[in-house]
Amino acid sequence: MTWVVPFGRFKVAPNSASRQDGKLFQFCPPSKVEEQLKLLFSLYEQYEYENIDPIILASWFHAEFIRIHSFVDGNGRLGRFLSSKILMKYDLFPLIVEKQNRADPGE
Repeated sequence: MTWVVPFGRFKVAPNSASRQDGKLFQFCPPSKVEEQLKLLFSLYEQYEYENIDPIILASWFHAEFIRIHSFVDGNGRLGRFLSSKILMKYDLFPLIVEKQNRADPGE
């Protein structure tokens, strides 16, 4: 059976991840993804003007983006890319996360 992931589309089914204690962490429900992303980017713009340390800002953004988990696949890669863009905007180095240190080595 072939499973096709819709490229560039938000998830349509709930998704979760296993925590270290074995419990499941439920990501944002599909019906709330667009609303939560709009809020995330709105808060990012607000926090950016409040002169929050760029490392804290990028870390917060990454954590929130991953919590929303908008897509079926690629959330980690896109989150690292967007966080890196924030850091580079302030002339800081981008994120470098070695494969063996990722929560999901496939990402």
